Amino acid sequence: MSSKFALNPADVATTDRYDPSNNIYPKTIMDKIRRLHYTFGITTGFILLDPWEMVIMNIIILLCLSFILLAVIPGFLSVFRALYYLKLNYQYEVTTGLYMLESWEKYIVNGVVCAGFALVAYATINHLPSQSVSLLQQLSAYTA
Repeated sequence: MSSKFALNPADVATTDRYDPSNNIYPKTIMDKIRRLHYTFGITTGFILLDPWEMVIMNIIILLCLSFILLAVIPGFLSVFRALYYLKLNYQYEVTTGLYMLESWEKYIVNGVVCAGFALVAYATINHLPSQSVSLLQQLSAYTA
């Protein structure tokens, strides 16, 4: 470690950095930032590092924090997604009047609704192509 770039705690009072002997509450934002930077540097030992070493350590800390956030954020997103689905379910029950039924009655009504959707999907998939071809043939016969 070269002494040219190293910053000893004793040298802090002689530079433009935060002065620990001055116990006056920082007046400006820059004084607060200097105080925070000085305390962080003293507690972590960063103040004894060269500037390029400090940059590398800051990058490592930021990478670690970003990985932690990436691990935590999906948990928060799943909570918001669950709340969204609960809201959609509430809107469905209020709109259709299912909120007045008991749970076993809701299962029966929802089963009938799902069976209806399944029948519509089956009819659409199986019969729509042939019906549209015959419709286009009839239209072409009228225009010819």
